[in-house]
Amino acid sequence: MSINLLIKLTKFALIGVLAVPMLGLAATAPVDVNVVAIAKQDVPTNIEALGQLDAIKQVVLSPQTSGQISSINFKNGSDVVKGEPVVQLSDSIAKTDYAKAKTSLALSQQKYQRAQKIAKYISSQDLATMAADVKTQQAGLNSAFAAMQQRKVIAPFSGRLGAFKFNEGDYIAAGADLVDLVNTDVMRVDYSLPGKLITQLKKGQTVTLHIAQYPHRVFYGTVDYIAPVIDTD
Repeated sequence: MSINLLIKLTKFALIGVLAVPMLGLAATAPVDVNVVAIAKQDVPTNIEALGQLDAIKQVVLSPQTSGQISSINFKNGSDVVKGEPVVQLSDSIAKTDYAKAKTSLALSQQKYQRAQKIAKYISSQDLATMAADVKTQQAGLNSAFAAMQQRKVIAPFSGRLGAFKFNEGDYIAAGADLVDLVNTDVMRVDYSLPGKLITQLKKGQTVTLHIAQYPHRVFYGTVDYIAPVIDTD
């Protein structure tokens, strides 16, 4: 999206007035002198340029694993909040694996706890083996939980969805483009200016934006970044 922008540069000038009415007076006559104190005033200089408007936060949502889409939780153009599941892939197998891992961990923990109560009758090596098994089963549970979570496509930040490229029941491959997510709360404008103006630019300067799609509105921003190199193109 192209926009017109106006950067206001401020220079300072010392302005004063000395009024001396002389006409029609003899050389020896008293002279009236009006003196105005010198004051420092801002003299704005405007620079106009054409820039490109983009969202700072925008991403194409994709699933981490392949699978069938079991549910799409939002409609095209809906607003979502960070952390909300946008799409759910079929996860029956992943849930089964998680349940098995959870049971295995519980059994391993019970076995180790019983052994600790009769530790004087069990070798230290056996206790160490059971303790290691508890850690192994815990790692298996963590892995199963992660695999189950990968069946969800989560919004990484709050924003507005575009149009979904798949429907419920479709099979989608890992990494395939599913839907765009854009946060328009804060936008970025990229633009180029003549290199001779580099000494007049600084961070924090006011920028007035005029967007063709909103002809009767004026938007404001500030300079946040100035490229350290000059584009020779």
